[in-house]
Amino acid sequence: MIGARRAAWWAAVVVMAIAIPVAAGIGIWRIAQSPRVDPVPDATARQEAVEFATSAMVTMLSYTHDKVGEQLASALPLLTANFRNEYEGSIRDRIVADARERRVSTTANVVGAGVESISADRAVVIAFVDQSVVVGSDKPTIQRSSVRIELQRVDGDWLIDDLELL
Repeated sequence: MIGARRAAWWAAVVVMAIAIPVAAGIGIWRIAQSPRVDPVPDATARQEAVEFATSAMVTMLSYTHDKVGEQLASALPLLTANFRNEYEGSIRDRIVADARERRVSTTANVVGAGVESISADRAVVIAFVDQSVVVGSDKPTIQRSSVRIELQRVDGDWLIDDLELL
């Protein structure tokens, strides 16, 4: 009886001695085969996203009534293909005609911006924008707004993928 127990014990030790390294090897192999998760972007990446969003907001929201079409079209390279169609439609259908007809000119100034969330290829920036708006020969008025800007990294560059007025 003691011999059988001892043999079973040694069999268990041998099985464990083989099973543990095999399991560890399989675990290491699976980890090596799993997709890499990009590290959380550092402060430099956050700053780049804020700087891009700030500059893009000024480009997208500033124009003079006599050059509105060309000035707003200069923002197109800053947009993803999906958002570009929406932006072009808005320019064409509302902004250009109104700006020319009523002689509307605006100058945008981003007074504050910060990152809400960021990953290697996407970021969300909240920007606080003051727009000085002049209609015809009236005095300028200031319009304040908060904008949620969704960015997407395309070929290494940030592009605007969506805007939402808050």
